[in-house]
Amino acid sequence: MPAKKNKSKNQAESFLPKYKSGAIEEFSKDDRDRIMLSCVGKVKDIVVKEHYVGQNPFNDEKALALDDYAQEQARKRKSESPNSVDMVVGCEKHVLFMIEAKINSQSMKQLPDDIKEKIIASKKLLQDSENYQYHVHQTTGVLLNDKNFEVNARELMQRMDQRYKIKPMTVIDMYNNVFVKE
Repeated sequence: MPAKKNKSKNQAESFLPKYKSGAIEEFSKDDRDRIMLSCVGKVKDIVVKEHYVGQNPFNDEKALALDDYAQEQARKRKSESPNSVDMVVGCEKHVLFMIEAKINSQSMKQLPDDIKEKIIASKKLLQDSENYQYHVHQTTGVLLNDKNFEVNARELMQRMDQRYKIKPMTVIDMYNNVFVKE
């Protein structure tokens, strides 16, 4: 009888949810203000908007552009827009996966505080939705530039408060780990 494989801490922490076509639209349609659904767009357009210039593997996959939604909510309420993550992907099992793009960031020194603030504000925005079937995944994806990725990812992980779980990735990593079905 083969020995049971124990999942290492890294394997357990590296679990990422899998994209489900139509899930973000399903989540967004229950927004009481009807603003959220209008902020759903193609992932390929969102990553370009966030200054990604490499190979873009996306086609028709969709995500909620949470920055756009936060700005529209603030405009409607005549208040200041909270900082939020750049996009939210709808995944299997009613999971929302938040992704922050830091593709242009050269220094990792200030990023942990910025990311922490965005995670907190984004969770609040999403939890204020009336669609309680969905829950926010415990890990937030952080897109970094392909150039110097390993060094920047390591530095970011060392600086990040451990209470906020992040997964540094490139755009291609995100595509392969979240959007490609195994």
